[in-house]
Amino acid sequence: DTETIIKTVDSIPDNAKEVVMTTAERLKKQGREEAKLEDARRMFEEGLDDELIVRISGLSRQEALKLKDSKR
Repeated sequence: DTETIIKTVDSIPDNAKEVVMTTAERLKKQGREEAKLEDARRMFEEGLDDELIVRISGLSRQEALKLKDSKR
């Protein structure tokens, strides 16, 4: 839970907090990227237009088409 995480971070020595927070930001970004891919996958499965998927998902055209091709 959030309270446990906050207590854990507070107990980390100051010189290590930056590394922990950088790791947390990296994981957060990774989660957002995975969500974009999953959303795009579902849109392809529903038969949405490629260009619409690119605009909605925020993926590049190349990323979206690579994803589309991997589903075949």
